[in-house]
Amino acid sequence: MKKILVMFCLICSMSVSAETLNTDNPNRYLKNYTCNESGYAHYNAVNKTDTRWSQINFYIYDSDGDPIDNFQWNLSVGPNSGEKMVSGGLGESCKKLIGVKYKVKAW
Repeated sequence: MKKILVMFCLICSMSVSAETLNTDNPNRYLKNYTCNESGYAHYNAVNKTDTRWSQINFYIYDSDGDPIDNFQWNLSVGPNSGEKMVSGGLGESCKKLIGVKYKVKAW
């Protein structure tokens, strides 16, 4: 019984599993993306282009495909490089992306 309780506590304390968020540009994406309980996203921003990546826009849709929300994060990722980053918070919570349809546009 104790083992089951310990396993249950460990599972409940874990954040959303890491994943890759693709953008409209296959050479720019967010790798190892996780969202913590405070609404902050932790990720590696990967930029495999020859230009600086400065912004990412998220467009959220309902089940009918109608736009219901959007937000943006400012980035600073040089050409052909990657950066560990943290974005989000209360106003721009990464939790908005959980369980919904969305599109990501990289600028």
